[in-house]
Amino acid sequence: MSKDFSEISAILETHVKMKKVMLKKGTRAAKAPCPHCKKGFLHGRLAGRKDHLHMWCDNCTVRSHE
Repeated sequence: MSKDFSEISAILETHVKMKKVMLKKGTRAAKAPCPHCKKGFLHGRLAGRKDHLHMWCDNCTVRSHE
């Protein structure tokens, strides 16, 4: 299933925001309400020495990794 540009843009914006907040707080893992489906939670993990963010929703198809 292909996602359109506006949906990808919204996911990327969420990804960047989550990573920025996690780095500011100094956390390696986070959980927040999903702004896309409004039902599930976004889970985020920073991985590796360059702090790549892996993000996914436990309810909808939102997922990304850098």
